[in-house]
Parts: sequence; C-alpha cells; structure tokens
Amino acid sequence: IALMSDTNSDYQRRLYDAYINERREMNKTALEIGARYDRANLLLSAGALGLSITFIEKISPNPTKGSMWLLFSSWLFLLFSVISELLALAKSQKAVQRQIEILDADYDKLLYNVPESSEGLTDKSNPFAEDTSLWNKTSQITLVTGLIALLFFAACNTMNRKDTNAKETRKTESASSTNR
Repeated sequence: IALMSDTNSDYQRRLYDAYINERREMNKTALEIGARYDRANLLLSAGALGLSITFIEKISPNPTKGSMWLLFSSWLFLLFSVISELLALAKSQKAVQRQIEILDADYDKLLYNVPESSEGLTDKSNPFAEDTSLWNKTSQITLVTGLIALLFFAACNTMNRKDTNAKETRKTESASSTNR
C-alpha cells in the first residue's frame, strides 16, 4: 500500500509540474500577445493621424468644407485612442503590482499558517485589472471609429477630386475648341 501511495504521489507531482510549466508558458504567451496588441494599437492610431495629414497635403489639399468635420472627428477619436491605450498601459502596470501584493499575502498565509480573519490583505480584488480592460476597449472603439471617419473623409475628397479634375478637363477642352 505504501508503494502504491508513493507511486500515486509521484504521479500527482509530475502532473502538477506539467500543469505549472504549461501555465507559465500560457502566461508568457498572453503577455507577449498583449504587448504586441498594445504596440499595434498605438502604431495604427498614430500612423492614421500621420497618414491623414499626408493625405491632405499630397492628395486633397482642398478638402470639401462639408467633409472637414469628418477629418476633425477622426483626429479626435484617434488621439483619444492613443491616450486610452497609454492609460491602459499605466493601469496594467498597477494591476500587476496589485496582483503581486495579493500573491505575497496568499503566500504569507500559507507559509506562516495565518488565519483568513487576521490582519493583513483581506481584499483580494484588483480594480486596476478592470480599469485596464475598460481603457483597452475604449481604445479599440475609438480607433475603429476614427479610422471609419477618416475613410469617409478620404472617400468624400477622393470623389470630389475626380469630379473637380473632370470639370477642369472639360473646361480645358472647351477652351481649346473655342480657340480653334
């Protein structure tokens, strides 16, 4: 019976070690994906702002007056997306620090056999994690909204440019035919 117990204990230990290793890898992967997402979101927001300025300068230097609200709206949304993402990063750092406090308190309870009702960390909530999620969602929504407004602005002014070019071509052609 003792041999069976040792075998079972060894098996449980190997299972636990495999679980811990897998869990570490999943946490590492989640952190890497989160970091890539944050970088991509900031890059897209800032890049779209820069692209819109280039669009105005090079492609449509005279945007229609009716479309300017789309441009300004897109800038506001994209700027708010950048700010939201930066706030999410700051809250994320605080969330990790808070989680470390919670883990330290849990470990102290296990190590020193401290009862649950004793002084110390009793609140195990992590509001910073919730805040991080909220700011990330806000950043996503404002990024998409800003990009949509920018696309509508570009569409309005690209079509307007084609119409203007066609009118100018017709004027040039009629002026040429009049001169003949």
